[in-house]
Amino acid sequence: MKFFLLTLPLVMLACQAHDSFEGVTFRVGHWVPLSSLHPFERNGTTENIVFMALYEGLVRLDKAGNIIPGLAQSWQINADNTSITFTLRPNLRFSDGYPINSLTVAASKWYFTGRFDNTFVSTEIIDERTLRFNYSQPRLFIAEELIRFYILPIHIIEQHGSRWHLPQNHVSSGPFKLHSLKTDGSLTLLANPNY
Repeated sequence: MKFFLLTLPLVMLACQAHDSFEGVTFRVGHWVPLSSLHPFERNGTTENIVFMALYEGLVRLDKAGNIIPGLAQSWQINADNTSITFTLRPNLRFSDGYPINSLTVAASKWYFTGRFDNTFVSTEIIDERTLRFNYSQPRLFIAEELIRFYILPIHIIEQHGSRWHLPQNHVSSGPFKLHSLKTDGSLTLLANPNY
């Protein structure tokens, strides 16, 4: 039987602000084998922990539950809560070295939430590091809603299609990258040197 191993330290590390994870290796065991590395196919807490380590969003929560920057350096919400403008941190890269910029975030937004949110209207790309999400209705918790919006490797999705999330094709935007995923469900993550 599998059990949770190092889940609390992993959550705590994933919530810290951009500390170095060089040399850190996590092996996460769980009761049910991880069904997929695709963030739409998560089934529970263990998978959420894994996704928080592999994928970074624009914002995230700190240890106290406050919204803090993720890949975004800053953000501004307009007066009627119908748009949010993000400025990305400089020199962002996926685990394979591919750049993360406004265009990759915009494509990720459409892939991740644009198809499922009928109030999401558009993304304006202002420059390489600045973009704005527009909604047709006010969003009371506009920043909070983006906590689980992970920046996905659209370049890998375009290259591998529905097989993009398989271990041999996997690329991450978060503090860790996939090292191995075995058939027994055991998973090993290594520090992402491009984070």
